[in-house]
Amino acid sequence: MLTLCLLTVLASGCAKAESPEAFYAENREMLANAVQEIMETGAVDEIEIQGVERISCWEAEQLVVAFTLSGSGLVPESTYQGIYYSAAGVPVAFQGADAPLTETETGWAWALEDDNCGTTAHIEGNWFTFEAAF
Repeated sequence: MLTLCLLTVLASGCAKAESPEAFYAENREMLANAVQEIMETGAVDEIEIQGVERISCWEAEQLVVAFTLSGSGLVPESTYQGIYYSAAGVPVAFQGADAPLTETETGWAWALEDDNCGTTAHIEGNWFTFEAAF
């Protein structure tokens, strides 16, 4: 089942115009400034970045700030792709899902019993990519 979820997540991202890594490289300073402002003020809804569909925060080991770059499909078959900043510098499952991470050749994968699954990979420092299927 994990393999099927991973293939679904990876296939959904193949048609994207810009990869999360490329978006990060082009917008590194703006993203870092947004994270700093969110950590200082908590004002997630007041920040807008062109190319970012949604900014969200959640607690894992420490604060995580996620920048969703694309989302497609309708619940219960939605997929999301983006990048996140992990204050603890560790990879996490999307939206703090309580799922163990399994190391893969390119990063980590996670899956829940209800078919929610995803992948995450390290970019640099405290920055990671994510793909998730719900």
